[in-house]
Amino acid sequence: MNSKADELVMLESEFIEQRLKWRLLLTTLPVEDALLGSLYGVRSDPIAGMRAMHEVVDFRIDNGTPVVVAADSVVLGAS
Repeated sequence: MNSKADELVMLESEFIEQRLKWRLLLTTLPVEDALLGSLYGVRSDPIAGMRAMHEVVDFRIDNGTPVVVAADSVVLGAS
């Protein structure tokens, strides 16, 4: 009987992981007519001065430009 409970826990964990992936999937661009800044991927890190993974996409927009939520996400900074 314990193996059935373990199997259900594993299935629930897989379901939650899949649900999280869907919530993070971009469904639209967060801004219209924006110029791309830094792309997602390995690049030269301007602060550390070495190659590092950049895990976001940066957009260049004017102050006051409306931004919409494109997926469950967190704004890391604005300047």
